[in-house]
Amino acid sequence: GHDFRMLVVGDKLIAAARRDSPFVVGDGEHTIIELVNQINTDPRRGDGHATPLTRIRIDEIAIARLAIQGFTPSSIPPKGQRVVLRNNANLSTGGTATDVTDDVHPDVAASAIAAAQMIGLDICGVDIVCDTVLKPLEEQGGGIVEVNAAPGLRMHTAPSYGKGRAVGEAVIAQLYPDGCDGRIPVVAVTGTNGKTTTVRLISHLIAASGLRVG
Repeated sequence: GHDFRMLVVGDKLIAAARRDSPFVVGDGEHTIIELVNQINTDPRRGDGHATPLTRIRIDEIAIARLAIQGFTPSSIPPKGQRVVLRNNANLSTGGTATDVTDDVHPDVAASAIAAAQMIGLDICGVDIVCDTVLKPLEEQGGGIVEVNAAPGLRMHTAPSYGKGRAVGEAVIAQLYPDGCDGRIPVVAVTGTNGKTTTVRLISHLIAASGLRVG
């Protein structure tokens, strides 16, 4: 199947993307390294998470993946041959993302939301492997493989292909709903001796009043 990421915020599916592993397509003339260098000239690709996409790396993992397919970095793949450079489809390792939010079947969305609520996360990324998001997982042998508590957002705000989604607005609306000022009171304790005891006492008194501490 394909690798899909569902972004759940509160009790709603806000965005969905299909993630594809980094790959090159042979032209019968250039080596794999040269093809990778061509792709890396895309101005959207950079180092780290500062840009919509990350440069593809030829490292030990990529070399091992190439070997499975019968290639080395200096090989010239036949024209039209798709050569995969990694098993995972993370954007941080050079993968791409295609927005599929409008295609997600209601049952697939419900499964992602249920997974988030089962773990108790208000904001999370639910990773699903299946053939398509157009039909329920049960009908195609698909399944949830991971629930990520710190999901990346750039695949949704600036996907490689398709429409960007306003996921930041959804996150802020969830964290700071209408009518809430969003303030977090802070108690600061200074001094030389007895700070820990004082902090513990304050924490106990505040918690005993029914407020959440820490």
